[in-house]
Amino acid sequence: MKWRNKGHEFDEAWWGIKDLDFYIWGAGNAGKRILKYFDYTRIAAFIDSNKDRAGEYLGISILYAGDIWEKLNSRTSCILISLVGETGKIIEEECKAHGWTPGKNVFIIDNDFLIYEMPKLYAYVMDKVFFYAVSMNTTELCSLRCKDCVMSIPYVGRPKNERLEDMISDIDLLFNSVDMIAYLQLLGGEPLLNPELGEVIKYLHRNYKDQYGEIVIYTNGTVPLSDGLSELLKAASVRVYISDYSCVSEEVKKMQIKFAEQLKEKEIAYEIVEMKTWFDYGFRKNQICDKSEDEMIKFFDRCNPGCWTVHHGKLYYCYIGQMAQKTLGIEEDGTNYIDLRKEPRMRSYELMEWYEGYSEQGYASVCRLCNGQFDKSPTIPVAEQLDK
Repeated sequence: MKWRNKGHEFDEAWWGIKDLDFYIWGAGNAGKRILKYFDYTRIAAFIDSNKDRAGEYLGISILYAGDIWEKLNSRTSCILISLVGETGKIIEEECKAHGWTPGKNVFIIDNDFLIYEMPKLYAYVMDKVFFYAVSMNTTELCSLRCKDCVMSIPYVGRPKNERLEDMISDIDLLFNSVDMIAYLQLLGGEPLLNPELGEVIKYLHRNYKDQYGEIVIYTNGTVPLSDGLSELLKAASVRVYISDYSCVSEEVKKMQIKFAEQLKEKEIAYEIVEMKTWFDYGFRKNQICDKSEDEMIKFFDRCNPGCWTVHHGKLYYCYIGQMAQKTLGIEEDGTNYIDLRKEPRMRSYELMEWYEGYSEQGYASVCRLCNGQFDKSPTIPVAEQLDK
């Protein structure tokens, strides 16, 4: 999207929400998770359907759901439903039956809300910046050679690990600009090949644990965990996502199974991510899109990759494009990133809008080399290997 009214793109829909009193429905672990994203002073009370939960939770009073409809004013209050799935929908319907409006003064706090609405809520309610996810590339080394790697790793001329001091500098710059990140993702290459990975996690947990929801690592599961790193992952509540590349070979399949067993034994949270196909971004086909400026803006809005990453002082909107530019030797023109080292910093409203896809041009120039990722984008087999 192209900026038309920078810093005020969402004023009409969101300005009034800043004066509302907020109530979290669900006085349990789900509510506790949501509370972390808010300034305690912004939460008027918890709401719970269990009458026996009356009292306090985490120092905040609990209201019984059966009593709230006469107490709360839908014009001056906002209900945040922490429970998702069918339970969340049932609660939403109950709110509607009492005259409340989803998307205005009632919200289910699921992943879609965290991606699209929470950044606006943060900006307009607290004058702060919330990002759903930001990644940091820890290494250009990998134990596999995927021909169509999303990070273009096999095509990096001289692959290397990121230096600890550079990663720490990026972390400091990032959290100096962004107040809360739901998921901080450590990527590669293969992150476990960087011996400084543990130090990065230590630094994050020691200095910024109140500014992120969860640290996650994406791995191909072919590099065994050391005992020291295992203990650190558990202590910092890191979640590990294993990309299922068992199709590569029986050897890789066995390594991934053993890796998952190791995580289970060490009581480290993990998930196996199954993929039937990959998007074919087409960067290596020397294609250049001849769409008009308006067509490119629509293309960018439709793609909306959500691939924000911090790298060497810059916050990139699309790390896929950033790595493609690097490996193809294309000079960056500033349309795919903002420089976190530059003063003055963006105001919270402007940074939120940039996160939502607004920019001066309306798209990144590297988009002209890309097929995008949406329903009709071309796909390719997962993890096909190059000859060694």
